[in-house]
Amino acid sequence: PSRFVALAGGEGGEGMLCTRASDQMLQERGVWPRYLSSLELLPELVPRTCWEWGQGSGLRPCPTYLRHCLLSSRRAGVPDAVRQSFLADSYLVDRETSLEAYLAQVGIEEYVMSCLPPKGLETRYGG
Repeated sequence: PSRFVALAGGEGGEGMLCTRASDQMLQERGVWPRYLSSLELLPELVPRTCWEWGQGSGLRPCPTYLRHCLLSSRRAGVPDAVRQSFLADSYLVDRETSLEAYLAQVGIEEYVMSCLPPKGLETRYGG
C-alpha cells in the first residue's frame, strides 16, 4: 500500500494502484521468471504479453484476474468509497468504458465470477 493525500480537502489514507507496465519493466525488477512461470499455467493465452494494446483494439480484462480484483475490492474492511472508485474510475483500454459499465453488460459479471483460477494459482488469485 501507498500513502495518498486526497484531493479537494478529503481524507487521505493508504491504497493500491494498478499502473501500466512493460516486459522490460518486469525484467528490470526481477519478476520476469515469475511472470513466465505463471504463463506456463495458461498455455492457451496468446499473445503472451498484455502491453501496448491500442485504444481501438477491443481488448477486454482477463476474467480470472478481474474476478480476483472484484473479490479483493469486496473484502471486509475495504471502504465503500474505495470499492465504488475502483468500479467507476477504472477504464477499459478504450478509455471510455468504466469497469462498472462493462460489468453491467448482460452476463459479463456472472461470467467473470465463474472464471476460477487455473490449478496452481487458486490462492494467489482467490481474492
